[in-house]
Amino acid sequence: MLWYEIEDGLVIVHIAGQSTTRERYALFARIRHDSRVPAGAMVLIDALAADIDLFTEADALHRIKRTLHQLAPKAGSVCAVVMRAVDPLEAHFFRRPGDRADLRIGIFRDEPSARAWLKAFAVPDGVRAGVRSKRRIS
Repeated sequence: MLWYEIEDGLVIVHIAGQSTTRERYALFARIRHDSRVPAGAMVLIDALAADIDLFTEADALHRIKRTLHQLAPKAGSVCAVVMRAVDPLEAHFFRRPGDRADLRIGIFRDEPSARAWLKAFAVPDGVRAGVRSKRRIS
């Protein structure tokens, strides 16, 4: 199950159990067309209740590229992911491809830590981490 909410310009995506590509794309389309979501919004992905299989760095890069494509221009350049177990290998699978996609990804065990990290990227006038420009992601 997937759903999202918006809090003060922050898009919070909740994942419970497993989701299909079709379900993710439908959610991304709703976010993309939601007038309450500002361009360049920071995203917090709450995957505490998700049933996600460990995958390779190539798989992570593919998912990140697809997510960015689906959320453009709504997604900014900063994303926090809250996961049950954060081992260095899992975190690496998200962070390294994020760097290659010009996306800063933080991996956390709890939502308050993720929110505190995201706050560091907020601009004083309320503008979020930055509007994504068109760029090639390799």
